[in-house]
Formats: sequence, C-alpha cells, structure tokens
Amino acid sequence: MNTTTESKAKGASPVNSTPEKAQAKKRPSKGMRKHNRKVKQEARRVSVPGSEVKKNKRPV
Repeated sequence: MNTTTESKAKGASPVNSTPEKAQAKKRPSKGMRKHNRKVKQEARRVSVPGSEVKKNKRPV
C-alpha cells in the first residue's frame, strides 16, 4: 500500500510526465542567425507580386 502513496508523493503521475521548460532557449549561433535572416529576406522578396526575383539559389 505504501508504494502507491510514495509514487504519488514523488510526482510520478502520468499527467506531469512531460519535462518542464525550466531552461531558457539558447540564442542561435552567428551563422544560424545569418542563415535565418537571409531565408526571411528571400521569402519577403518572393512574396511581393510583380517584382523581379534573383534566380540564383543559396548554397546549402
């Protein structure tokens, strides 16, 4: 009988099985930030109707 009460006391319920987000997200590295900016800029250029878009692809 004590094993069930001990497991509940420790917080082993299935509701709380997901880990909490205690740590803050790390900021992206300099290279990843540069990549994200270029991708967003490219998406903005493509989304404007009637504008000419550069056809050269980014290196992956």
